[in-house]
Amino acid sequence: LALYKGDKAELLKLIKTADALDLAGFLPAGQEEFKAALTEAKKVFADENAMQDGVNDAAKALEIAMANLVAKGNKHLLKQAIELAEGLDLTKYVDKGKAELAIELREAKKVYDNEAATKEQVAKATKDLNAAILALRRAANKENLAAVIEKAEALNAADYTPESFADVARALESANAMMADGSLSEDDQAQ
Repeated sequence: LALYKGDKAELLKLIKTADALDLAGFLPAGQEEFKAALTEAKKVFADENAMQDGVNDAAKALEIAMANLVAKGNKHLLKQAIELAEGLDLTKYVDKGKAELAIELREAKKVYDNEAATKEQVAKATKDLNAAILALRRAANKENLAAVIEKAEALNAADYTPESFADVARALESANAMMADGSLSEDDQAQ
């Protein structure tokens, strides 16, 4: 029975890859296992008499430990989305969408404050908050409509035929309904 020293080329590649990892970019869960596997892999690599099974086992353990590391999410874009949402003057937007924005903003802040948030969670929170911001519709500017209503209300019915003033009255009723409608957006105003 002949015993042969193990080929350590693959193990060396894994050790170099593992050494290059910045653990600050990963969640704490799994880091101790990773460090232990890396230490063991380095011991096996340094052992001149390590057999192939030992080399393979160390390489496999290090691969698994690296695969189990979970990257932290980059929160820069999430922070920008939160700041944008918080800076919006919601009085300039129709009510529809405001509740959804509040929910997504609250969720985004939870993810932002969570040190253990994964990159997937950060990406989802950023996407959902941006979608809620984009779903908002600016409220229609009703200044011109208010001026027209004021002029129409100042009209004297005696100066018009009953038929023509009935048209004005219907238009005034419609204009007042538009003024009271808080759901009219700039998109509606353009139509």
